Amino acid sequence: LEDAYQRQREWLTKAGDAAAERNLNLCVECLFGGYEAKIHTPTMARLATELDHIAHPHVCATLDFSHGYLELANQPGDFLTGAIALARHSKHLHIHDSFGRPDDTWMFTDGERLAFGHGDLHLPVGWGDIPWDALIDQCEFPAGVVFNIELQSRYWYMAQETVDATKALAERARTAG
Repeated sequence: LEDAYQRQREWLTKAGDAAAERNLNLCVECLFGGYEAKIHTPTMARLATELDHIAHPHVCATLDFSHGYLELANQPGDFLTGAIALARHSKHLHIHDSFGRPDDTWMFTDGERLAFGHGDLHLPVGWGDIPWDALIDQCEFPAGVVFNIELQSRYWYMAQETVDATKALAERARTAG
């Protein structure tokens, strides 16, 4: 695993150089893995550590709060601590809510997943149990961070409320520099 991380650092550094030549940023998104032993994704904390090792000004993070929350079902850790660590690298945020429960059991419909709170639900902000206030109060993001709402189409009737809630979070967000 450590050899794979080293190879990944080398390739992300090369990709960062290519991004720099084009005046772009490469954002590595935190993901959640499958629920099989053959699949591995880093936790938010580990991705932050990898970006510390890479230390390339054009290699950043996309912090998808729900993905980071879901990955803790595979690799235990503290959600808030991981988010704080990754936030300083995160120039792009994916804003949507969930309950951090993996979609690891068969369910007949999406409605059942929603009823049981399983999976990457892309709920309106405040409908799940992601601790938004604690995140905004304790995370520091790079200057110019982008808050990108990812709302599942079944909730588009809540679009304005979600935009308003996200704007309120963005206005409270602390940024470096």
